[in-house]
Amino acid sequence: MLPTSRLQTFDATGNARSHQGGGPHRIRHHAPTKLLTYLSLIVAGALITYVAVFVLYIDDLPLERGYEARIPEENEYYHRAARVRYDNMIGAESNDGGDAIDFPQKPNAEPFSDLTNMNFDAMLLHKTRDVNRRTLLSAPRVFAPVDERWLHNGRVVRELSHRVLSRNIAQSNVVVMSPDFETAHIVPNRHSGYFHNILYPAKIAIEQGHTTHLLPTTTNLSAGWSSDSKNDESLAASIGWVLLAYFDTFSTPPEPFSNNVDYIFSRSRIGSWLNQTTITYIVFPVKSKATIHLSFLLANHEYKSDMISHKQIEITGLTAAETLLTSKYKLQLLASSHYFDPTDDRGGDEEAYYYGPNALFKSVNEVHRFLYERASHILQIEAENVVAQFAPNNKDIQFEEDDILEVQFHSLLFATQGLDLAIPSRSSYVDLGKHKKCSNDDNIRLKRCDPKLDARALGDDIKMECPKRHRTVGVRFLGPEDNPDKLHPESKDDTKLLQRFEELTGLEKKNGIILDVDKRALKESDEAELWMGGSSPEESEAVCVRLGKESLKPPRVSCTTRIVPKQRFAANPKPNESRPNLMVVLIDPFSRQQMLRSLPNTYALLNMLGFTEFEQYTAVGNNSGPNQAALYSGMPLIGREGIRTSSSHKAGRKWIWDRLNDEGYVTMKAEDGCIANSNMVQSIQPETHHGEQLHEMFCFDYDRPNCLGSQLAAEHLIQYTRQFIATYNRKHGEQSTYQRPWAAFVSFIDSHEDTLTLASYLDDLLVEFIQDVPVQNTLFLFTSDHGLHYGAAFQSTAAKIERATPLLHIRMPSKGDKFLANSKLFVTPFDVHETILDVVLGYSQRDSVNDDSHGISLVTNLPPNRLKCNTTISIPSDFCNLFEFKADSCEFMTDPPSIFSFYSDIPRQNRPKWPKNCPRRRDHKLRAFQDDSSHCHCATNERQWFPCSNMTRDEFHKGVNFSVENFSMRSCYNHDLDRSLEFEIHVKENNLVSTNSSTRSKATERELSDVYGDTEVRSSFQAQPNIIFLEIDSVSLSFSERHFPRTWSLLNKHRIITPNNDDRTNITCPTGWCAGAFNKTSVVGQNSIINQLAALSGCMDHPWDSENVIHYSRDGKDTYCPKSDLFNRDDYNFDGDDDVSHFHWIFAVARKLGYVTFFGEEFCYEDSPYVVQGQSVFDLDVDLSLEKIFCHLSRMELISQGLINSERLFGVEYDTKNIPDTCFDSKSRGDIGLEFISQMWDAYSARPKFGKTTNNSYVSTCYRPSY
Repeated sequence: MLPTSRLQTFDATGNARSHQGGGPHRIRHHAPTKLLTYLSLIVAGALITYVAVFVLYIDDLPLERGYEARIPEENEYYHRAARVRYDNMIGAESNDGGDAIDFPQKPNAEPFSDLTNMNFDAMLLHKTRDVNRRTLLSAPRVFAPVDERWLHNGRVVRELSHRVLSRNIAQSNVVVMSPDFETAHIVPNRHSGYFHNILYPAKIAIEQGHTTHLLPTTTNLSAGWSSDSKNDESLAASIGWVLLAYFDTFSTPPEPFSNNVDYIFSRSRIGSWLNQTTITYIVFPVKSKATIHLSFLLANHEYKSDMISHKQIEITGLTAAETLLTSKYKLQLLASSHYFDPTDDRGGDEEAYYYGPNALFKSVNEVHRFLYERASHILQIEAENVVAQFAPNNKDIQFEEDDILEVQFHSLLFATQGLDLAIPSRSSYVDLGKHKKCSNDDNIRLKRCDPKLDARALGDDIKMECPKRHRTVGVRFLGPEDNPDKLHPESKDDTKLLQRFEELTGLEKKNGIILDVDKRALKESDEAELWMGGSSPEESEAVCVRLGKESLKPPRVSCTTRIVPKQRFAANPKPNESRPNLMVVLIDPFSRQQMLRSLPNTYALLNMLGFTEFEQYTAVGNNSGPNQAALYSGMPLIGREGIRTSSSHKAGRKWIWDRLNDEGYVTMKAEDGCIANSNMVQSIQPETHHGEQLHEMFCFDYDRPNCLGSQLAAEHLIQYTRQFIATYNRKHGEQSTYQRPWAAFVSFIDSHEDTLTLASYLDDLLVEFIQDVPVQNTLFLFTSDHGLHYGAAFQSTAAKIERATPLLHIRMPSKGDKFLANSKLFVTPFDVHETILDVVLGYSQRDSVNDDSHGISLVTNLPPNRLKCNTTISIPSDFCNLFEFKADSCEFMTDPPSIFSFYSDIPRQNRPKWPKNCPRRRDHKLRAFQDDSSHCHCATNERQWFPCSNMTRDEFHKGVNFSVENFSMRSCYNHDLDRSLEFEIHVKENNLVSTNSSTRSKATERELSDVYGDTEVRSSFQAQPNIIFLEIDSVSLSFSERHFPRTWSLLNKHRIITPNNDDRTNITCPTGWCAGAFNKTSVVGQNSIINQLAALSGCMDHPWDSENVIHYSRDGKDTYCPKSDLFNRDDYNFDGDDDVSHFHWIFAVARKLGYVTFFGEEFCYEDSPYVVQGQSVFDLDVDLSLEKIFCHLSRMELISQGLINSERLFGVEYDTKNIPDTCFDSKSRGDIGLEFISQMWDAYSARPKFGKTTNNSYVSTCYRPSY
């Protein structure tokens, strides 16, 4: 199904025209239910005068590009090549009088067709002027040419731009650096004059209202900049927050060193800017270039990747990577010019195939290895190709020293200090290998492996584990029972191991810790790196150890925590146990709705423990700053440049932990993440007694999913909080040196990523932790600051509403009627702040110190104005307007990012090819197939598998009744389907089928003639069109545009043409076919069955209108269909004799009109719960189908596995990751359905035909996205 699509028509000149109109009144919505509307025209007797055929054809034709030994002028090659590439990708300027570039709809369309004589990636450079060697090499190259600008213009960057730049917050900044800019320009919000010839991120930044800084690559970022244009708004360069910093270094011709990304990212030019500015996202290019001399290459007739002395590799980007890693950024792979995986038949070390979308680089060594291996691998393949083509003829070729083979590899890296992925993908945060339905040893499953479902729906725990390598090292603080003299290993003869243990023993004694290291891990790694949170071992509350820092393999890390009790406090509380403790658990960001989705067990526990939920709790700002400032200081945040400069921290106004410190509380504040230079609450360095060391500990290392060593960061934080509570908690009747009232502020940032997946990792942890917190005499707040405020979904109104609706659950030491009554009113973080002061410290908003309060304690009466949002002080009016919003039409948004774009941006030659598992058909007449027939079975659509060893293959085929048996199968050799299966499709006209269809047609014609008249009905039946309904399951419009370029090319060839005046009543189809794409087609449900039911019947599985639907019920299945003049009862229970399906079910409609009908699914749907006819009141009654074909194949697969009596035919799966599309006698599953339809069309040429088939290739978990 295609959830969304665009309607495009073209004027007489072939230019695309948009039909979206000037306002929402021009938008049309077409759900699948509309399909029946068009087909119903036949029933109503309307005249249909054209034949509609929808064709899907996918092919992979490699680009025929050759090596070329031409002699370019100095810099001429780069200039010409890039200019052609840039023009082809970007397109000409728009001709509508505006300033905007006409960016292409499909940037991954094959761009090479117009590029001739180009050597961009694998090229031969000849600095000599020997013209006779122009034709030196003319063999096809293995890889397609790609440069840095190609990646900047790809889908990945376009999707990234829409995703992150929708995060539109006041005073947001975007920095774009490129050689395209000669001087610095600071573009004010939505300034249309800068839309011409700029990179896509800059274009979107300006459109979205960000202040956009366009800088040349010569800019010293640490020194600052200002606008050089008089037309630009004059803005200071000392900005505190940058949403996106995007770097482009491509230029034609190549510029000097200033365009080098390592020069731009040198510490002297960018270091202080990174340290002083909060930069949410950074994108920058890296590349590697490998060369080898042709004289050596062809002289040796071979090439090996380890010939280091004969190849040179130049790597760019290591300094940039080191600078960002030092600043605690996480580096991920965003885009690449090439991709390889283990199924690639080009060979290579499996380790070299690791780098796919979102690959995490934890060290400069890893980035170096990535770039080095990519270039080496590309060079090896190109060199092998050169040798294979020309080594036999190299005697007549003379080479000079400067004749070299050069290849280049380009990539874009994504950097962030947070948890966001470069390309949001749940697969990066879940392990589907742990899904039982996806990991069965056999090929038969009770249910389909469906990775689209979440863990709860699967019934499995598919959460990823922290890397197991970290389990080989452990660290803990030395306890009184520990012996500091560590025993040496028993193997005294292992000198290296003995030396390493002696090193660790000295490290332990010096720092008061115990290390537990696996012997093998210790022997393979270099010296241990130790970090301690305090200035001395005695003061340290956190310690981490890393083994293998300088190794090429990922290091091993372990961390641990403890509480070092404080001896001095600002004040000592009165001996009064009635003063409550305070526990604040905050999830940043998290909405009420997301809690129900991600933390259902925690939500249920809070209700069970008596927490009160505040249903109208509302944010007071767009992001964490204003909401956390309101919660922790009770004052609004002024500006977006950081809490440090806001009125929240002005003289005389203290933060909540400062007040608690003054009252003798022991305090703690910590979060489970590393933001090295945040301008949020961390920037003020909260003066709490505990927690400061954890911030640096979480910056020590990182692994997915948000791991520190072998444990989740959240586990470390929860353990530290438990230690804090255990140290200071007051127990009734007991006295201790450290007992005193405590306050803990615990923040989790696991939800600060837009796949909305990591938050679910907290559910079990929080359930255990909440039950461990002593609730007696404790004010417990479970809250969030706001909902997710960016990402693809944030473009919708529903997501904006979630941003404004954080969660708040409070458990009071003692409850009152006022508190419960207030839970139904509008409440803000300002109110929560006053509540903490009131309940914990005894303050109230009536105290003189709080005359400027913006909130009211929730244990007092809230005023009547809290009944409405727009009368509640401090809630932005934009949020209140959202709550009043009522959708009267669908919202169509920009396509969300997809890891498929990573692969589609890579030319087809540069990524793995679909495995060639369909060899040419074997000659079954060979003697071997005829003589050995002792284990043969045969079958047709009329006969189940039966032993046929007593007949030859010719005797079997002579016995086939072609008028009723439309396929035949013969399998021998122990039923090895891929080898011996003989499979024939032979659809011939069945006279009974033709006669029955003609009889039905005449009967319906007579019925309709009584209503519409003989002439009109007769004309309609004489013009009945043939209809093919080809469906691709689980494929979106964007997916089809990325991966079906030839299909789209075919449809565009037959596109509808409209005249220049946009008169839709006067359209033409020059080729004789009329193809159009419906750009507002959407889905009506979350899975195939619901949408197929709508498309095939106009009905749904639930009522959408209580007055205008008919409710059908049979065998416990409910179906709701629209009423019509012909049938308008409210409820209908099938009694087995009546058939009302011809009013709705498209197959029944078609049969009644005299059509020969066909239905095809590429699996055995017998008793399957995954087909629409099995989940609705409608039966599938068609003349021809594929069911018997795949049921026979499934049954034979079961027989071959000894499961003769198994009835789970629908659960048989043939595909594997290495063979994603099993073939049956040279036919793929997709080929079978299309060949069947083709023969059916020929066999029943005199009858109208309706055929519907579904391709299920993309539902299979065996499908690799790189294909």
